[in-house]
Amino acid sequence: MGGLSRKAYMIKQIESEVDKPVLRLDAGALLFGQPSVPVPLLEARTIQARGISRAMQAMHFAAIGTAPQDLAAGLEFFGRLRLESSLPWLSANLLDKAGERPLQPSVMTKIGETTVAIIGLTGEQAGNPSGQPIEDLRILPWQEVLPAALKQVKGHAEMIILLSSYPEPVNREIAGRFPDIHLIIQSGTFPANKSPQLVGNALITQVAARGKYLGRMDIDWQPAHRWSLGEDRPGQLQQAKDNLVRTTWRIERIEKRPQDKEGLAQNREYQQLRQEQDRLKAEIARLEQPAREQQEKLSTFTSNFIPLKTSLPEDPEIQKIVVRTKQEIIRAGQKKNEEVTEKSQPAPGFKK
Repeated sequence: MGGLSRKAYMIKQIESEVDKPVLRLDAGALLFGQPSVPVPLLEARTIQARGISRAMQAMHFAAIGTAPQDLAAGLEFFGRLRLESSLPWLSANLLDKAGERPLQPSVMTKIGETTVAIIGLTGEQAGNPSGQPIEDLRILPWQEVLPAALKQVKGHAEMIILLSSYPEPVNREIAGRFPDIHLIIQSGTFPANKSPQLVGNALITQVAARGKYLGRMDIDWQPAHRWSLGEDRPGQLQQAKDNLVRTTWRIERIEKRPQDKEGLAQNREYQQLRQEQDRLKAEIARLEQPAREQQEKLSTFTSNFIPLKTSLPEDPEIQKIVVRTKQEIIRAGQKKNEEVTEKSQPAPGFKK
């Protein structure tokens, strides 16, 4: 938790130095380190999770993605935690045991003159395929929910951001399928920072786990709603061509199987591959056109990862929350030790 107070200090420092609005986002995996908590550590870890929640609320984040790690103590605890704060947790594909969505799928906000839509996706828990129930929750496949979530915000937002706890290969597939998404911020246990990379029309980035860095992006968003490819246009074109070759090969393999046209029409994998083939052909055609930067001003960005070194000053308000939380954990541990000691004492009148 120690990095939270330094993160808060650095955010305020950045805001004091820039003359443009700042949007505070987190892709999740905040509350717990793993998707499950050992029973002996449950009390201490839930106290810490409450402290993290209080600190994040005090930092006024606009949206937070919900990762499997945030649900490690169960949906019931997570629900109580949400009632204690007003943190904007997002998930478009999380269901409770009644089949209801406990969280908002998205949120709209205004940053300067730009309307931004933020959507949350919860990644699958390890060893559990999408759609299978886990205790009191269920995570739906992103393919089932993302088209509807995008339809809900498309036309109302000039920029769409996805907070995703899916692994990078899945997020790259999402970026390739949905050009309306402009930025994907990943969360998870990856130990290193990942600089923004352009996939389709979306930048994909991630800050290293464990809260040792603060990610910063300075964006100059333009009405074209597309990122400037700059010198990377040849690389993007070659990547699209390579992907088209692989996709076409997979399509041809399916078509060679003994089946009629009706079978192909009902083959979900085949239909998805045909859609991907069409998308890649359109992308290649766009990339092969002469660069339009002179006629159309495209969006640009800069990014960096700020190390939250222990030598940094700490935000006083957040530091108080951190100290109070650590004290609560110590008291809970002492109480547990006292209870264990009492149980181990021989009953009155008992002699060895």
